[in-house]
Amino acid sequence: MAKQADEQEDLFGTKSVHELVETHTSRELLKAASNHVKEAGRNNSLDILAGRRGAGTIKSAASRAERSAEALLGDNVQAEDLRSYAYAAWAHAGLPRRDLKDPTKRWTVSTDYTTLTVSPGIRRLTEGGEPVPLGVPFGSYARLVLLDWQSEAVRNNNRHVHIGKSLSDALKRMSLPHGSEAMRMLQEQTERLAVCTIAFNLENGGRGLFLNQPVVEAAEYSYGRGNKRFIENVLLSQGYYEQLLRNPVVLDPAAIVDLRDSPTALDIYTWLAWRLPALKQETRIGWTALKAQLGGGATLMKNFKPHFRPSLLAAHSVYREANIQLTDDGLILRPSPPPMRRKCLVSVG
Repeated sequence: MAKQADEQEDLFGTKSVHELVETHTSRELLKAASNHVKEAGRNNSLDILAGRRGAGTIKSAASRAERSAEALLGDNVQAEDLRSYAYAAWAHAGLPRRDLKDPTKRWTVSTDYTTLTVSPGIRRLTEGGEPVPLGVPFGSYARLVLLDWQSEAVRNNNRHVHIGKSLSDALKRMSLPHGSEAMRMLQEQTERLAVCTIAFNLENGGRGLFLNQPVVEAAEYSYGRGNKRFIENVLLSQGYYEQLLRNPVVLDPAAIVDLRDSPTALDIYTWLAWRLPALKQETRIGWTALKAQLGGGATLMKNFKPHFRPSLLAAHSVYREANIQLTDDGLILRPSPPPMRRKCLVSVG
């Protein structure tokens, strides 16, 4: 048995998830992961793939390999509707992973170069009723909705975004699963994003940027079944829209769909897509810096590391070109191509 374990370690231990799917079928990997016994203190690729998100990560990497092969056989032209976009400030700091529970509480993330503060907005329950705080947007759905708004705005060169006539329309357009829980989360996070206010303060190389305003300037809504309100259209605030056009991160929409269940993986993917193409040389980032930027509110390092590792592997599984290496001291980043090519965006005044 020891010999068998050593052979498995040689087979899987030093290989990335992309190398694994190139040399083994998805079925072989899933079987190996299901039969794998993790050793304490070790975190190779198969250890992580044997975890809760392992099956999804294997399938994402396999799907990515198939799409890459199809691109090589085709003309490799990336149509405009095959890109998604994020405002680059979100690559520095993200929304909370979970609900803050206290709807009046603000969310703040501080790193060496960035401070993000998200303040919750309010909504009137009924005509003449008292306004109530809605809470800060959180989780995967908040990120997916925001990515959808940003992508539509950039693709159409218009800060007016049509979400849909119904929750079902919006879910379908965003490639999200239907169901009562999905509809509830989409409605809730759309409302929270529409009324929240963000403050970004970014500094680097003696220069800085401060943005303090709502994401949405105006919204149109209607009432559906159960007198539930649904926002059909939003108008992004002028300042947010201008910064989005000036500082976009280009993302692969298929990757976003693959990572839709993991807010941390979405944040890591956005961060890598922004950071890696801009690198000039190898860069090492320690665990303390990683936790400050991508910890999502984790207070202890022992809680952050086990959550970060599978999320990083999931992000890497959809960003094949990312040249990264996880070590005992943190993460090594090397210059890498972007996940998708960037087009020349229309300049703003």
